[in-house]
Amino acid sequence: MPITVTCSCKRRGVVPDNCAGLRVRCKACGRRLVVPPAPPAAEAAPAPPAPGVAPTPPAWRGRGRRTAAAAGVVVVLLLLLGAGVALSGRGGAVPAPGPEPEPPQLAVAPEVPEESESLTMNATVEIDRVGDARFKAVLRLPTNVYTVFKAETPNIALALRRIGLSKRHWRKVQEVQGSFEDGTSTVSLGWLVRGLARPEGDTKWVADLEDEEGAKLMTIERNRAIFSTATSSPLGVLTAKTNVVLPAESREVSWSAGARRLAYQIPGPRAAGSRAGVAFDLEAKPQVLGCLAKCYGNARRFPELWAARALLKNTGEEVLRDYRVRFRLGDYTKADWGPWQECPVVVPGQTVLDAYFPILDTKRVATLEGTTPARLEVEYQSRTRPDHVAQRTAVRVRSARECRSPGVLRRETGVHAPVALADCGSSGMALP
Repeated sequence: MPITVTCSCKRRGVVPDNCAGLRVRCKACGRRLVVPPAPPAAEAAPAPPAPGVAPTPPAWRGRGRRTAAAAGVVVVLLLLLGAGVALSGRGGAVPAPGPEPEPPQLAVAPEVPEESESLTMNATVEIDRVGDARFKAVLRLPTNVYTVFKAETPNIALALRRIGLSKRHWRKVQEVQGSFEDGTSTVSLGWLVRGLARPEGDTKWVADLEDEEGAKLMTIERNRAIFSTATSSPLGVLTAKTNVVLPAESREVSWSAGARRLAYQIPGPRAAGSRAGVAFDLEAKPQVLGCLAKCYGNARRFPELWAARALLKNTGEEVLRDYRVRFRLGDYTKADWGPWQECPVVVPGQTVLDAYFPILDTKRVATLEGTTPARLEVEYQSRTRPDHVAQRTAVRVRSARECRSPGVLRRETGVHAPVALADCGSSGMALP
């Protein structure tokens, strides 16, 4: 059944129920909103009791509201994970995205929404000397909502994994954890992201920030940058404050609003010894979905549609210089090899992560009749290892006819799948 979406500008609109959990745009003010869960379906009315028999109270009474409240918290968590000032540095030379498809427009009507209770979130992002970032967030909920959510989702860490914390971006997310604080009705969350910040030279490091929900810089104090944002959610207005803590020796911290980049200077790397060592790993998704062919190359709009990612860790004592990596997907891309993605310096202990968003040959993919095997290749080199080192793995390319099932799309790509399919169809992809 249709879902009613309320914007903070006091406008309401109706969207299809398959858009639950996705973002839409209000036509009145342009703000992006997250669609709340669909209301529970009405139950069939019970048969009238026989004469002289007392009616039995329904066991399901109140269950719908509890489920809706718990689902509302899940949407708030999705906002927390994918919006605000969550650092999501694109790293090296990620292929430039094509024209960004417009999200579904929210048709609004001049109705005034009911008053809703506010929520608050305080987050800290600690970036260490090798660019890894540890996220810590505390979400304060209304007491009644907190009680329902804890009863429905006792294992918060498992809930984070189920709603796709690691799928919502191509970053390497580890050590996911969470806990409940009954005394303050708060949910504490935490996770580690490898290789979030990366150097652009011996002393300059940068981290890119998403700007999905209007995050604004409040202040920069020595090695700290503080951001704030206010986001609409099904449970009210989510007011967030994020404190980004850089390494203690950081200096010349600057913020570029246009490029959405936080840059800082730290002392140049020093070799701890002469021992060289590199650990390289190629991770590839088992299949590429033909029905989303035009979405794969748009890394900014669909960061969860990565086909592969390369992780390199400097396990030695020497500084690795002029590292670069590139990818190729058989005969299904417009170019033979993708562009080189580069990192000028890899210090001992640092992890560098680069993702592959293939620009697929839509005409070639449209001719597929079924699932076809393909070979995904990667090669990398550095100044200390000038010879190209190649790795390859087998993947499958599924035809558009096979992969349009909503279940397949959600399992493979995450919560953006229905919108991604609509964007591909509206952009001219030949779909059966």
